[in-house]
Amino acid sequence: MPTEKFRRQLRQESEKWWTEGLIDAALYEKLADRYQFNALEQDASNRFIAILMGLGAILLGLGVITFVAANWQEWTRSFKVLVLLSLFVSVNIAGFYLWRRSAHQRFQKLGHGLLILGALILGANMSLMSQMFHQSGNFYELLLAWGIGVAAMAYSLRLTSLGVMALLLIGNGYIPGWNAWLTGHSFSVWQLVVWHMPLIASVLFVPMAHWCRSRVIFGFTGVLIATSFVFNLRPLAGWWYKTLEAPGWVAAIAFTLPPLLLWSYSRAIWQLAPSHSPIPPPP
Repeated sequence: MPTEKFRRQLRQESEKWWTEGLIDAALYEKLADRYQFNALEQDASNRFIAILMGLGAILLGLGVITFVAANWQEWTRSFKVLVLLSLFVSVNIAGFYLWRRSAHQRFQKLGHGLLILGALILGANMSLMSQMFHQSGNFYELLLAWGIGVAAMAYSLRLTSLGVMALLLIGNGYIPGWNAWLTGHSFSVWQLVVWHMPLIASVLFVPMAHWCRSRVIFGFTGVLIATSFVFNLRPLAGWWYKTLEAPGWVAAIAFTLPPLLLWSYSRAIWQLAPSHSPIPPPP
């Protein structure tokens, strides 16, 4: 559907063409029916209503946040869990309904925004629940777990924005995780994710880029693979040269090999069946 700005400009120009005699009334009516000139004023009214609803939702959200903050310490643990899960589920259901079911582009954008908000609420819920159940851990572990959860949402919804968000979360969790690994902190399962980050990023995000048809995810994946590759090779260079300063060949391998592998990637490997029959038909 063309944008509202284009339709308004087309209506103005077509009215001018009609007045100047360049087009007749029949052609103008065809343009009006095709681009829905009569619905432009209704779209403006709907936009104003959407703005009012957005402001009301913001005020309602601030009121809910204030109420929750004032009564958080007095609520039982089970009720807190119920509130957090209800908030997460309701926001995502509303976002999915507006994004998939609405015929208006603005409501689809609102649903898209609610889905991103749901991904943010996922991280907040994970942090608050870990505090409620006294599960201690490093901040990078939260970022990695959060990123994997958002990646699952991106796969299910095929949204590029959620895929980029998952990449940023996992990338921001990788650097402090690598520092914790290098300084010899206590072992955790998430350190295995850090150790194998180039492989995990390839397996997790290259198919996602194909699934979402997103070059942005593919490009960010290449950056994450190359960066994690060079960081993971630094200890190897330290053992080789008795220092933790990686020589030039490590950076050369890290920033050359992953891009070459990604460049040679072909979407044909994800096809379940060949596009043409290998056996020619009988004459």
